[in-house]
Formats: sequence, structure tokens, C-alpha cells
Amino acid sequence: TPPEPHLSLHSLAKDPAPHRCTNHLEFSPAGGLLASVGSEATIRLWTLPKLRELAHRPDSSNKHAAFSPSAEVLASCGNDGAIKLWLVPSLDLRAVRESAHAGEVRRLAYAPDGATIISCGGDSAIRIWSSSALTPMGLVEGAHSGNIFGIAFRPADGGRTFVTCGADRSIKRWATPTLAMMSSIKPRSNTRVRPCVGVGFLPDNKTMVTVTADLCICMHELPGHKLLLELRGDAEGEGREAQGEVRRAALSPDGKLLAVQSGRAGRVQIWAVARDPVANATFLSSFHAHATRSSAVCFAPLIKAETDVVEVKSCGFNSWVSSAANSPVKGFRGALATPLWPMKEVEEDKEESG
Repeated sequence: TPPEPHLSLHSLAKDPAPHRCTNHLEFSPAGGLLASVGSEATIRLWTLPKLRELAHRPDSSNKHAAFSPSAEVLASCGNDGAIKLWLVPSLDLRAVRESAHAGEVRRLAYAPDGATIISCGGDSAIRIWSSSALTPMGLVEGAHSGNIFGIAFRPADGGRTFVTCGADRSIKRWATPTLAMMSSIKPRSNTRVRPCVGVGFLPDNKTMVTVTADLCICMHELPGHKLLLELRGDAEGEGREAQGEVRRAALSPDGKLLAVQSGRAGRVQIWAVARDPVANATFLSSFHAHATRSSAVCFAPLIKAETDVVEVKSCGFNSWVSSAANSPVKGFRGALATPLWPMKEVEEDKEESG
């Protein structure tokens, strides 16, 4: 049984708060930069580990952000329906695509080679863009029934396929750049009662991990979608069901830890996940990182192998917190993270973003 992580909390920035509410946090691939997206329509760029602000810009794209693989560009999206490209580290605006979707743009992801960007919106559509000038390259309307909450490229094939998940509880695999649907996993009648809100891959490149709003952790083996694991955790623990919904989730860089954030009181759970010898997910620890509702959690891309320490960063309404957890992972080889793209915003998020 993996040892329980030792969690120590320390505030990184409290007064003044960087954002009214932080909707998303994103590390650069090498881990030296952190981007934060705020509900008050501001995007900020920070250096690590001391969290010194490099630049900030007004930005109505207040939902999500992603670094290019080279970390030279930061893409953002949000309620204004636009996708924007920002130069790093100046945050000078490089390109804008207005009305990228009919309504808000919820998530976006760079292909591993950095040549294209996939976006999904509240209009249930998936679009593919050139990463240089946001030139449209493809569109699938009605890709899911309802909102799309997750996008993840499969690292094994160099970005030739990616998967999505959404409010219709289905998981779909697509080819790039044609956007032809290759396969679909439909929910069984007795599982995934709540929306599927996060999807990602383990380092073996063939095991797909999904998380639902009621914390059902599943593993499927590609390409045949064989179900390897279906485990229900406790996403509530805070009284009412709505308070306990999973809001954010992230895989550690080596794919052996899963951080799940749920509820309005900022509860973060740490799970150990593994594929061999059998697929399993083991609850390790939980803590309340914030006194108020939390809206973002992510792992640093690099783990210090000599100390086996993994850093989890989360953000609530009015303070930043990081947690150092003694990782059960041994022999870390420095692989980059494949995050479980978050998640389901409750109505309060829309109120905060105006």
C-alpha cells in the first residue's frame, strides 16, 4: 500500500489576491512559468518557484488557457467566444479569433507537435485551428449532446487522435486533422450517472482515465476500450450533493497520482493510480486547502526525484495555496504531464465572471 502523503500548506500570495476567483491554472511544459486565469477577466503570468508576476493583461477569455509545447505562446478562451494567442513572457497579443464558437469556449488543447489547437464550446462543437494564425481547419457540430468538459491528445500516436468527454456522459475518440470520429464509449445504464468531466492518459499511452462529477474513476484500454477499472469514490463529504461535485482533476506528470478537487469548501483528494499489475486507484489523503470555494488544481510538471516530492497547486476565492506531498512514486524519469482537463463549472462561476 502506498504511504500516505505528508501534506504541508503554505500561502504563496494572499494580499492582494491575484484574482477574485481563479478559474484555471496552467504550468508551462518545463515548469518555470505558471499562468492563471481569473473570473474578473484578467490573465497573469508568474515565475516559479517564488511566484513573481511577470505580466498581466485584461482578458475576457476567462475559462481556460494552455501553453504551446515550446512555451512561447499561451492560448486562452472563455465566455466571450474568442480564442486568443499571447506571446510569452510579455503577454503581448499575437492573434485573435472572434466568435470561435457560438457562445463560450470552454476548453482548448495544443497538439503535441504544436501545429494545431483543438477547442470545444458550450455549443457542443469541436473545432481545429492552425496554431500560428488561428485559421479554421475543421468543425464537428453536435460532437456531444450538451457541454464538452474535457479534451486530451493521446501521446502515443503523436497527436493523430484525441478524446473528448462531456455532459452526455460519453467518451469519444477523434482523428486529426479530419475530425472523423473513430470510436465512442457510451455510458452503461448503471454507471456514470453524472457528467464525465475529465479525461487523460497514463504514461503507457494506452490506458485512458476518466473522472465523473460524482467521482467515478474509470480506466479503459485503447484501442478496444476494454474496461479495466470502475471505482466510485466519495466526492461529497460536505453535506449536500451539489457541494460535493467534482470540479477539477489532474494527473501527476508520471501518471501515478490523481488530484481531485470537489465542493465549495476547497476539498482536495489525492489518489494513487496504476495500470500494472492490475488497474487500481487507491485513496491516499484529503485536505481542505481553502476556506471558500476552490476552482483550480494542477500538478507541477516536474518532480524532484531526490526527495520524491510532488507539488499540487490550487486556488480559491482569495488566496493561493500550494501543498507539498511526499510522493509514493519512485524512479521518476521527468515525463511531462498529461492533465485531466477540468471540469464542470457550477452556476456560481458564471456569476463571478459577470
